Amino acid sequence: MAFDFKTRLAKFEKIPFDPTSKEEWAPLLQTSVEQFALHSGGRSKARGVPGYRVDIAISEDVKYNALATTDDKGDLVVTSANLPLALEAIFKRALCFKSVIPFAGSFDEDHIDPEPVNRSDLIYFLDSNVPRIGFPSDETRSRLASHLTVVAMDFVFEHELGHIWNGHTSLFRSHGLSAIEEIEKKPDSRIPKIDLQTLEMDADAFAGTAMSGRTYSEHTWLPAFPKWEDEFGVGSTYLMLRMFAVYLALRCMDEAATLAKVEMRKHPPIYVRHFIILASWMGAISRSTGRDVNELYKMHPYVAGAAENTFAALTGREVDLSGLNMAFSAEAREYHKSLLKNWALLRPQLDTLKRGGNLAPVSEF
Repeated sequence: MAFDFKTRLAKFEKIPFDPTSKEEWAPLLQTSVEQFALHSGGRSKARGVPGYRVDIAISEDVKYNALATTDDKGDLVVTSANLPLALEAIFKRALCFKSVIPFAGSFDEDHIDPEPVNRSDLIYFLDSNVPRIGFPSDETRSRLASHLTVVAMDFVFEHELGHIWNGHTSLFRSHGLSAIEEIEKKPDSRIPKIDLQTLEMDADAFAGTAMSGRTYSEHTWLPAFPKWEDEFGVGSTYLMLRMFAVYLALRCMDEAATLAKVEMRKHPPIYVRHFIILASWMGAISRSTGRDVNELYKMHPYVAGAAENTFAALTGREVDLSGLNMAFSAEAREYHKSLLKNWALLRPQLDTLKRGGNLAPVSEF
């Protein structure tokens, strides 16, 4: 990795990770870098600035997931080596449970589900002592685990690009802060928490909208699920599985299911984030295809239910739907409204800092 990255990452007390240094993990890490470069370049071209580039680096760290920054060298996204490895481990383990996405592939008669593990062992993969398991023996489920990993990583990259494209990192820089870090163990910021939560809402909406335009080829090897196809239309199986991948990844990373002490948090509660992401995703699909957005919203309980059941299987817990109930409560609606009102204050600052395109409009109340 170039010396330039060593210098840039040193500001965050992070060390560059060479994707080829670990033979076992090299393909996944290298693919992650290539996927980011491909999609980042495509976004620049689509937004009319084909010469614009966002750099990508991988660091040797498990204390955070990813960060976005703007410095004298330009714009940079850094992901920890732990993140793609943890996501792959989550989906590999999940697809080894009979109850998870049961319509995909099959199991041997003598199959035994994996032992549940602690959530921290799922998300801090490189620090975990839990025995690692391989891909599911069934080819379809094995391919699906890989596919869901790619989808989840794509979302993370789009979220980080949202921080850059929408001017968040430049706003941070104007406050003397170096980077926006995702779900780090020791958050520290001089920007008010309501502003941080509003920026996270905007990056989630950016990513959800971007994911609506992503194309994948899973339909060439994964049979559709008739129940979902009949209820929601042709291709719904693949759309809902992509949403499932994002939902489960975030569910494993952050457990906050309450609005208690939300003023102390950097991110909105995870269930509010899920709602923002899926609403943005479905809204973008509705605008581009003419599909009724209210009909698309009916997918949400199925996506959420599948992810919550999977999380329960992975961790050995009872299925807990309290967070979902909270996300649709009057209290959550008021909280979301407070973020939208704060967006009206931040938007004018960001409009001069964005890299291109249009920021989300201001809502009227």
